[in-house]
Amino acid sequence: MGGMSMGIFMILKKILMLLVLSFFVLLGASKADSEGLKKFGRILAMLMWVAVVAIIALTAYRTTTGKSCRFKKQSQKRMMMPQQQGQRPMMPPQDK
Repeated sequence: MGGMSMGIFMILKKILMLLVLSFFVLLGASKADSEGLKKFGRILAMLMWVAVVAIIALTAYRTTTGKSCRFKKQSQKRMMMPQQQGQRPMMPPQDK
């Protein structure tokens, strides 16, 4: 249970961070003088909202199906030492 609640905390932290950041982007965009900067701020805030929706959707998918993130497994496998992957460690040639 501790691992699951820690994972939920990390996801909520990411979601809240993106929502707060998008609020300040919109606040800055509303105070901007140029229309181009206002439009850029709105687009940036919308992209942050899309990221929040994607995080929520992927979390719901992983929770309901029980599947874990495939990319995480691949990155962990790359970080493993050659001995852990079943390969022999590379030894420099020895002079006799």
